[in-house]
Amino acid sequence: MIKIWKQNELSIVQSAILERGSWLQVVDPTPLEITSLEREYGVEPETIHDILDVDERSRSEREESHSIIIYRVPT
Repeated sequence: MIKIWKQNELSIVQSAILERGSWLQVVDPTPLEITSLEREYGVEPETIHDILDVDERSRSEREESHSIIIYRVPT
């Protein structure tokens, strides 16, 4: 599942458009969503691999154009 979030004047709301300052939330992506992450959103394949690796530790990284936060939540 892919959701886009952004902050408006009062709160954080779901959005249909990814723009500067938005948050791209990815939970249990399907193969089609993985392709979409690479092609439409420009997410590097290595980042997707890290997201899907159940042994990957929670972490954050900052690049010039974006930040990545991998956050593990036990279910």
